[in-house]
Amino acid sequence: MAGYWIRHRFQYSLIICAALAFVTAFLFVTPYIMQRASRYNSQSVYKNSEMDFIAPEPSFDQVSDIPGTHGIDKIFPFFLTKTQVEVNGDQRSTTVLLSDQLDNVDITMYNPDRLIEESSTEYDNPVFVDWAFCHDTSSGIGDKITITIGGESIDYTISAIYETNSVYDNGAILAPISEEQKNLISEQSNHTGYSGMYLTAENYDECKKYLTEEYRPLGRLK
Repeated sequence: MAGYWIRHRFQYSLIICAALAFVTAFLFVTPYIMQRASRYNSQSVYKNSEMDFIAPEPSFDQVSDIPGTHGIDKIFPFFLTKTQVEVNGDQRSTTVLLSDQLDNVDITMYNPDRLIEESSTEYDNPVFVDWAFCHDTSSGIGDKITITIGGESIDYTISAIYETNSVYDNGAILAPISEEQKNLISEQSNHTGYSGMYLTAENYDECKKYLTEEYRPLGRLK
């Protein structure tokens, strides 16, 4: 009888030790994994895109004239706003990038190397979101997002999900806009340009010198 109890107590002890070891490992490993994931997201924005610089508030004329000069290869201009969007019936404050020039979108963080999932269907008003947005809103491909642009509510459909845009707190989504919507945003803001632009350099040193010494954000002028 004594041997029976010893064997069973030994087994229980092993089970308890194994459980404690598992819990301890989980407590230490989880923060490590989260730290690695956060570091990857921060680095991926630049490692897995062609962006070399982000410049503030270019004017519409600068956006037309700058590419091909000062060591600059391509640019992607955008409006930037923090606003309430509606997704799946819920309101959420998020960072929204708006652009009427998607020809060079592949130089940005919304490019195939950072793509997680995309729709096989083409939508009239597609919107590109990141993992953080989908995680926080439980949304996915094909879900509707309503964004207010120039006082008008526009319905978009999620067409692609990318790795988290860690340039901005809690990520960001990218919505295409028309020329008319661009002009309306400009009129309401009384500015003559965009909020910013991503740049890829043909000559890195020349581009850096221009941006740090000569570039003027003319888009902020009224």
